[in-house]
Amino acid sequence: MVSHRDIKSQKLLVVMPNWLGDFVMATTFLNSLRQLEKIKNYSISVLVRESWADLLKHDSRVDDVILYKRTGEHSGFAGNVRLAKALRKHKFDSAILLVPSFRSAAVTLLANIPERIGFKGDGRSLFLTHNIPRPEKGEMHFTEELHLLAKSFDETYVPYESLPSIEYPGLYENNTHNYWTVAIGSTYGDAKCWPIDRVADFLVRMVRDNKQSIALVGDSKAAAHVADLKNKTGLNWLDDFGDEAGVVDFTGRTTLIEISNILSRSKMFIGNDSGLMHLSAALGCPTVGIFGSTSPAWTFPKGRWTTAVAVAGFSCSPCFLKNCTHTEFCLETISAEDVYESAHALIKEAGEL
Repeated sequence: MVSHRDIKSQKLLVVMPNWLGDFVMATTFLNSLRQLEKIKNYSISVLVRESWADLLKHDSRVDDVILYKRTGEHSGFAGNVRLAKALRKHKFDSAILLVPSFRSAAVTLLANIPERIGFKGDGRSLFLTHNIPRPEKGEMHFTEELHLLAKSFDETYVPYESLPSIEYPGLYENNTHNYWTVAIGSTYGDAKCWPIDRVADFLVRMVRDNKQSIALVGDSKAAAHVADLKNKTGLNWLDDFGDEAGVVDFTGRTTLIEISNILSRSKMFIGNDSGLMHLSAALGCPTVGIFGSTSPAWTFPKGRWTTAVAVAGFSCSPCFLKNCTHTEFCLETISAEDVYESAHALIKEAGEL
């Protein structure tokens, strides 16, 4: 008997997004590909930023993971040439670009890939064989935009509802632990960030009033806010979870798999519209996303148990800026109680009370 893998005769390259949140949402596209009749004759390789590659290392939806070393050997013009040369050796028949960048389009052209599908604009249209008009931000969800690319690759494709998912062994082995996770900061910019004063209010609400332990997560930039949070809250900061309620600080000191383990075991996630928010939702953790400068209509956290708290009454929102340019910051208007009530309603909906 000939296996499915043995009869594949064509090669497809999927260029995954560079931002963690977009990358996680784009896992729905891998589900979409597997529904296509055309894909039975293809092997699927993914080009992924080295930082996120561990999340696809054991993924049954792909046949090969190719690393994009963005800050290493593939940086700059010479790096793009090196990447194109490496891709050329694979002799891909088609490439689908989930990242709307000039660089990705140019690299796939230099790699001599005959069919190149992506969203048009930003000067990359001349490098693509299939230029797909991209909707305005918020006109449809990011995951629904990707249906347009799947349809261009195979006209028989019928869009269906799918949730982002991570296939990695070990993430779901242990039962949920008795802590909530709060993420601070956002790599994109401060305009996405719930102010530290409001975060402090929420931590006090949960730890002092509700006796609930908190896992505080974020990148190295977010870690700079920890001293401020300690001063503002006066709470117990613990080395690890135990009988005493308090905050365990993981900011700036976790790998991607370690943070995935923390999220997959958490009772609840609270955080800005960020990569960690999308990762939490994909891992099945009840997730509350906080939105101000961005649009829930475009990047609402997709998962089994998710909700969003969004600002209201600001004509400038969503602005999609990295930093707020107004005297009144919209996210200041979202209180700790607003977020707590949304989380409480989500837990009740999930049947956890």
